[in-house]
Amino acid sequence: MAIDWSVLASGIEYPIIVERDVPRAALHTGQFIDFLVENTETSFSSIHLMGHSLGAHVVGGAGAAVSLGRVPRITGLDPAGPLFTLNDTDARLDTTDAEFVDIIHTNGGTLIHDQQGFLSPIGHVDFYPNGGQFQPGCTANRMESSARGGCDHARVITYFVESINSEIGFRAVECETEDDFDAGLCADNPSVLMGEPTPLSARGVYYLATSDKAPFALG
Repeated sequence: MAIDWSVLASGIEYPIIVERDVPRAALHTGQFIDFLVENTETSFSSIHLMGHSLGAHVVGGAGAAVSLGRVPRITGLDPAGPLFTLNDTDARLDTTDAEFVDIIHTNGGTLIHDQQGFLSPIGHVDFYPNGGQFQPGCTANRMESSARGGCDHARVITYFVESINSEIGFRAVECETEDDFDAGLCADNPSVLMGEPTPLSARGVYYLATSDKAPFALG
């Protein structure tokens, strides 16, 4: 099932979308989940919410708005960063919105550097493919900065889709920093698969590398 909130999400007034329309879409989505559970055979155990960019915060708010139970899992696909803060958890996706919140960061940072996602870890488990800011195959094809950032920001969707049926998967290792990962200091640390196969028991910050073209998973 997909939630079409394109009317609310469209327009050039990004601050208004963040302040007014994201919470509005979240509330209606949460109420619809309550309706499905109460009036159909839908069970909470079957619910896995996911959203990209601003949509990640919509599904976070939806999880918080559900009143009949607790959503088992929410996946945030490069949650939007601009105008969202680490401390204001009521306005963004956070770990209280579901039993398990997994985040994949692909374009985290600031708009000054054409980064559209939230860089800080905000889930039970946070994945940083290629450092979580710029993705191979995007930075090499820079026509203009906006096109580059859009590619990095959207690449997370491709990663997740590929993870569903990948034979080798996106294996990530627990690591404190990108520098430690690049230096090989985390090679012997615990590892889990990023994307659909991520175990609900996963906790912490994980790094991994990908290919610059499909298939992106390196195992």
